[in-house]
Amino acid sequence: MRFANFGHDERESAAIPTEKILQMTPTAEHIEESDMKVSYPQHVRDNLVRMQADDISVAKLMALRHKFKILNPEIFDGKYLNLPRELAEKLI
Repeated sequence: MRFANFGHDERESAAIPTEKILQMTPTAEHIEESDMKVSYPQHVRDNLVRMQADDISVAKLMALRHKFKILNPEIFDGKYLNLPRELAEKLI
């Protein structure tokens, strides 16, 4: 991709599949090698992919919680959730 300009619409963003988001987001290595004078957002420069936190993406992410440190260690110690009572009651 040489250049693109995207507007932000929550409904449209939520409809874009993860595979397409990855295709549209350059890697940090790619932008370092680029001779284009583009001010990339900080998350792109940090090699992060920004995507909607919908129920499906969050569920898939949670399935990886034993392989990656996804949750705050104060909440998930690697085996148990340590939730404030108020939050635990919301899970009922």
